[in-house]
Amino acid sequence: MRSSTRMFATAYAVIVGVAVLWAWYTDVRLFHSPREHLLPDIFLAFVSLPASKTLDPLFDRWPALLQTPFLPLALLTACAAFQVGLAFFLCLIAPKARNPG
Repeated sequence: MRSSTRMFATAYAVIVGVAVLWAWYTDVRLFHSPREHLLPDIFLAFVSLPASKTLDPLFDRWPALLQTPFLPLALLTACAAFQVGLAFFLCLIAPKARNPG
């Protein structure tokens, strides 16, 4: 049980890491570009569900604060990092597999 949980946490960490790197790279690289580049941010929001759903009340409460260029991306990154940490925490509390016999 513990090894399958660890494999899940590692795979999830890799997926989140790729999504975070892609989102930050495109947002910084295309900061002054008129081209639309929302796909990496949407992918990061999808990967970090359900924690990324906390951004909706924040946008409703403080719309002017979250209009800064990289703050929503930083919050999505924090949500994703929290969930990766939670996945590895589950590895610690998962029961060990019993040896047959």
